[in-house]
Amino acid sequence: MESDETAREALARLSQLKSERSAFDAQWDEVAEYVGTQTGFSANQPGKGEKRGIKAFDSTARIDLSRFAATMSSLLTPQNERWHKLDAPGQEGHAENVYLDDVTRILFEARYSPTSGFPGQMFEAYESVGAYGTAIMAIMDSGVGIKYRCIPLREVWMEENWQGQIDTVYREYSLTARQALQQFGDKTPEIIRERAGSRPGDRFTFVQKVCPNGEIKGWRKDFEGMEWASYDICVTSKKTIQRGGYRKFPFAIARFSTSPGETYGRSPAMQCLATIKMLNEMKKTTLRASHKAVDPTLLMDGSLQAFAAIPGAVVQNGVKDGKAQVIPLQAGGNISLSLEMMDRERATIHDSFFVSLFEILAEDRRNMTAQEVMQRAQEKGQLLGPVAGNFEASFLGPLIERELDILEMARQLPRMPQSLEEQGGAYEIKYTSPISLAQKAGQGVAALRFIEAVGAVAQYDPTVVNSVDADELLRVIADAQGVKPSILRDKADADKRNAEQQQQNQAAAVLQGADVAANAARSLAQAQAYATAPGVNV
Repeated sequence: MESDETAREALARLSQLKSERSAFDAQWDEVAEYVGTQTGFSANQPGKGEKRGIKAFDSTARIDLSRFAATMSSLLTPQNERWHKLDAPGQEGHAENVYLDDVTRILFEARYSPTSGFPGQMFEAYESVGAYGTAIMAIMDSGVGIKYRCIPLREVWMEENWQGQIDTVYREYSLTARQALQQFGDKTPEIIRERAGSRPGDRFTFVQKVCPNGEIKGWRKDFEGMEWASYDICVTSKKTIQRGGYRKFPFAIARFSTSPGETYGRSPAMQCLATIKMLNEMKKTTLRASHKAVDPTLLMDGSLQAFAAIPGAVVQNGVKDGKAQVIPLQAGGNISLSLEMMDRERATIHDSFFVSLFEILAEDRRNMTAQEVMQRAQEKGQLLGPVAGNFEASFLGPLIERELDILEMARQLPRMPQSLEEQGGAYEIKYTSPISLAQKAGQGVAALRFIEAVGAVAQYDPTVVNSVDADELLRVIADAQGVKPSILRDKADADKRNAEQQQQNQAAAVLQGADVAANAARSLAQAQAYATAPGVNV
């Protein structure tokens, strides 16, 4: 068990981080009230099962948040596609490509296994990014596969290193006495063990701290030799009750956009929070005005007795001298103007969540040529490139590295080719998601335009075709369209097959020439025989 000083320092630092984040917590509480995804960032945390978003009268922001999460999921991590591949830098051999393709296949099978929970947890992460600007995904080794969990932002506090990368995470969580005893066993503090016998449902708070291991012992195979250290601390006893470690950082953290000096991201919902609140008040006012217009206040003569204003009601003495004694109050509200103003505010919210952009980019493409489709994809890549690039670098990259480490330690990866072993197993992640392909579409568009230009010049000088490396041109187009590298043969194999094809063509030409000569000789022999036959006059 670690010294009490380690636990006290961690808890003191966590208290300081909570104080520093109080301004963000207040904003996130407001977002939670109007968008309704999660609550309890401040001390007023509601119980489980309580209503969320109870202050919201308009659902535009909540619907747009779901659209944002669904669209980001389909553009960055589509479930029915391989949205990334592995590449060996400086290695273009067929064996290396096949090996890395196998590793990618195994990785996707583990990621989308029925027990991993990846699709649902990723959707929660995208919603957290859209609402609060930050999402934390834990990638865990369950012993039988990879397990994913999007940790609620209210449970996590983070620190950056000098390079602006998050390298320290504090997670505050609670367990019942029974659960704590199951997780920590004999390491469970005495007070919790006693409570597990008498009141097992009582809850206790724990803190997990994950940070760089400052005292790595390279010869050790346990947590002391790992790059990242983990401490589980009991807040009640203020002691570290469990020490562990990780080879790779176990959290993948996504941030939508960050301001200078801020650790946490800012979200589309935070950017338009004032508009969301204004639309909410406008909706509330419009509902009251509509209610008054549909069921107005009635004005009546003082001599009339009160009556029930229900369908088919008979009002005695309701008409006097031909004039109605009961008339509705005309409040004079302009509901049409209110609806028009609300639509303008909704348009602002749509823009904040990229809804209007996604609608423009989803136009019908059935009548487009291949080049027009690639040009539209290029436009999408230019518009959404900054968002996608940030996600790929800070979120998806660390996630993939952690996944590969888990699979490697579980010995689920195939044997590495010798050429890759000599390079230390170095690899690169190449993203092939729809948004990544959209960013690469410019290369494909340029290649197709180049082919058109070559064809135009070839009409005047056919020899220009010899200056084009068709094999390399094909690879550029294939890469822009996300074709698997194993489909294309390496250059040496292609050259060998081309040489064999040329030999076959030459042999076929020789055989065809021999057939022609044989037919000519046969015809000549027949003609000579006919000419020398008896009774034939030439």
